[in-house]
Amino acid sequence: MPKNETKKSVQTFFGLISGRITRGPTRYSPTSLMVEFVDSGEPGLAAAVMVGGYQKVPDLSYLVSLVVDGQQPIKLRSGTFLKTAGDAMRLIKRLLKFIGVLILVATVGTLYVLNRGGAFRKIEPHFAGHCDSLPLDASAEDITIDRERGLAYLSYLDRQSLVKGDGTNVQGTIMRLDLNRTPLVLEDALLDKPAHLRTHGLSLYIDSAGARSLFVINHPVNRGSEPELVEVFDEVGPGQFRHRETFASPLFNSPNDLVAVGPRQFYVANDKVLKGGLAAGLQQLGIGGSPLTYFDGTDARVVADDIASGGGMNVSADGSTLYVAETAGQRVRVLARNAEDGSLRETARITLPTSPDNIDVAADGSLTVAGHANTVKLIQHFINGSPAPTQVLRVIPENGAASVDEIYLNAGDEISAGSVGVTWGNKLLIGSITARQILVCEQG
Repeated sequence: MPKNETKKSVQTFFGLISGRITRGPTRYSPTSLMVEFVDSGEPGLAAAVMVGGYQKVPDLSYLVSLVVDGQQPIKLRSGTFLKTAGDAMRLIKRLLKFIGVLILVATVGTLYVLNRGGAFRKIEPHFAGHCDSLPLDASAEDITIDRERGLAYLSYLDRQSLVKGDGTNVQGTIMRLDLNRTPLVLEDALLDKPAHLRTHGLSLYIDSAGARSLFVINHPVNRGSEPELVEVFDEVGPGQFRHRETFASPLFNSPNDLVAVGPRQFYVANDKVLKGGLAAGLQQLGIGGSPLTYFDGTDARVVADDIASGGGMNVSADGSTLYVAETAGQRVRVLARNAEDGSLRETARITLPTSPDNIDVAADGSLTVAGHANTVKLIQHFINGSPAPTQVLRVIPENGAASVDEIYLNAGDEISAGSVGVTWGNKLLIGSITARQILVCEQG
């Protein structure tokens, strides 16, 4: 072979050998093994390595010690030797198979997540009754009922503007509806409030003497970098509340809803894990990692650390049972509550055909659970404002198998992205994450 001829062969070293090679093919033969360095045309750089007999070198590391013409040692950067062109083809086939497996796994995983989120579900609207729309200037993501008085309290905030990104100065409040009156009139329930108030989940606590307090989550402007707060308001007149105090804790990491069980005691359902990474990804598959936090009046602590995105919660009338909606888990967690120390013991998991949001405990002890029947549509709703289905279930948490009935379903044209359903007598009130209205329905 001519001295300066550059060899072209599949039996070449993939990679580069760096050293001081300035002439044509240089040969070195340790222990009868011929190694040939083919000139790259650039000083100090070899384009390829040929091994005599085209045998695969078992230990590439020894090439590092080779010296060419007494110059600096030749250093191996990376690579491998191939015995024949067939080896190259086999390697390519293995790579293609590996890529194919990855694509298959990704496709199956995507279809699983889409199916689980209701992407392929056909929405067939129904409701045994009729509904009227009550227009609002904001949305009511959560609603709680004073059943004794027939008063509904709305977590009132223009979340539509926040979702669109044009509501940086949006402030919220708690509004009141007297369900005994006709027509319904919306009134502010707060006589005073903090300078900043962005409401989310809320809870009404009534003590043994009949004194009432409203607890509400207050989100900061910069979520993730500023503290999440819980505000408490005490009733000073029928349906009128004044601000009493504010609570904060790092364990309110992403509060979505809360339930009060005492004058200064409450549970907080967080919808995100304390730390991201793998746990955040697994949560989307229903493997919970969000903390359920209990505040005992002085300190906060985690009482359950495996909630699959806490989206709503409530407590039984006697305070003995806690219900937590696991939005990513598509279930309601049922927990027996120790009133002395706030600790919890799981008693059941009720599987639902939806991604549940807020929970209302009806007068008969049944649960009214709002759900997102198609989470893909919900995400699209947040992006471009397209309609997202609204679903309401009636759940009877019996020992053993609970009964689950769908009492309302709509594709989103009547009310989009519904997040709460509450009952009072034959009335069903449905609120939404973003819709500037609530539905006031009469059940047949």
